[in-house]
Amino acid sequence: MSRPEGRGGIGFPVPANGEMEHVDDASTRFGELLTRWGVHSVTRTAHPTDAMLAEQLGLNRYFTLWVAPGTDVLSMIRELAGIMPLIETAEADGIGGLLDIPDANDPMLAEQYSLRNIGQVVDGDAGTRGADSRCIEGWAISTGSDDVVLAILDTGVSYSHPELYGKLRPGQNFTVDPPNDNADDSWYISHGTACAGVAAAHANNGIGIAGVSWGSSVMPVKVANVYGYSLESQCANGLVWAADHGAKVASISLGFIDGTSFLARAVTYAHSLDVVMCASSGNTPGHTVFYPARFPEVMAIGATNNRDELAFFSTTGPEVSLTAPGVNILTTSDSLLFPNSYMMETGTSMSCPLVAGVACLIRATDPTLTAHQVRLILQAGADDLGEAGHDPAFGWGRVNTLRSLQLAADIPHPCQADWNNDGQITSQDVFDFLTMYLSDNADFNHDGETSSEDFFLFVQSFFSGC
Repeated sequence: MSRPEGRGGIGFPVPANGEMEHVDDASTRFGELLTRWGVHSVTRTAHPTDAMLAEQLGLNRYFTLWVAPGTDVLSMIRELAGIMPLIETAEADGIGGLLDIPDANDPMLAEQYSLRNIGQVVDGDAGTRGADSRCIEGWAISTGSDDVVLAILDTGVSYSHPELYGKLRPGQNFTVDPPNDNADDSWYISHGTACAGVAAAHANNGIGIAGVSWGSSVMPVKVANVYGYSLESQCANGLVWAADHGAKVASISLGFIDGTSFLARAVTYAHSLDVVMCASSGNTPGHTVFYPARFPEVMAIGATNNRDELAFFSTTGPEVSLTAPGVNILTTSDSLLFPNSYMMETGTSMSCPLVAGVACLIRATDPTLTAHQVRLILQAGADDLGEAGHDPAFGWGRVNTLRSLQLAADIPHPCQADWNNDGQITSQDVFDFLTMYLSDNADFNHDGETSSEDFFLFVQSFFSGC
């Protein structure tokens, strides 16, 4: 929650037997605190559709406290944290925002070096042939499917731009309370429209540009205001809503420093519903990777230029999964001064939707692939840059659409119980899994930790024979 706006979040645990007396005392103290700090409203923070999963993750126990502007929220949180066992967790709603630096017949396609780089000069900089995403070659395999819904979590998406008109699914606006279905883009910066254009602008329509997955539908989820500012609770609720309403891929060109537990659980919720999540690593060199990109369930995307060099602004770290072109990217725009137009954008905000678009193409190529399998394909298909293998600058490399789609089209579906990847399900897989499980390194369900759930899922997969 936003410190300037005066919002604080709390989680209420379920009291165990014998704790009610302590809960009653804590409730009294809690009521006194609400009065003393001038809390004028308490609202439920999340409204997920999957009640069982929400209860398992604790999303149904989060509430938002509303106080007057100027309230010392951090001091209030310290007091709240001391009211046990009533309060499970208390945290400020972190402030963040956009991570941006202000063969088809589409006439501007030649300017889109990110799709096909033949060494053309872009904004005065000559490129290197082949330093691109190999997207146009990949279209021979797939141009996307309307069934693959891409959620753009941003400032909204233009309802009128001809490159996006007709492909938009119903969206939601979480920058107002209560949320509504007006997810039209900001008239000021048009950041979400730019991201949507990179990922999924119409192609072969005789105008403008081409998006990576131009056959995909777009779900606008407005989680940042007209100036690009967002709260972690807004991003979290937008992600939960998108997962509940059928998003297969989510592109999040936003960044937060803290990474609240509420946002973390929302990410886990979407991951559990098999959503591929891509987020910008950040535009601050020397800084740690921003949230939500820093969460293990999310692919952190860095940026390269038209010479396959790491962009000077791209945030690096061990969490970086992939890179993609993010410098001087021509895309869609719809602002008050330049309605339904095009502009050059730079930042990991542009590289993120490019990778998300490739993820959409993969899911269109083989709809049976899980989110984790899509991630593995993207990583295996990337062009390795920098140090050999994974490195903190480029991750697994710069995304390669053609190779990723070839992998998606050709590889047999791996059985997760084949732990040693030898093509057979044997007792050796059990031995290898248990060895890694006992060393706390057997994250079978890819939720970022090794737990008993990983053990039970492995056993279930093993005895089902995949």
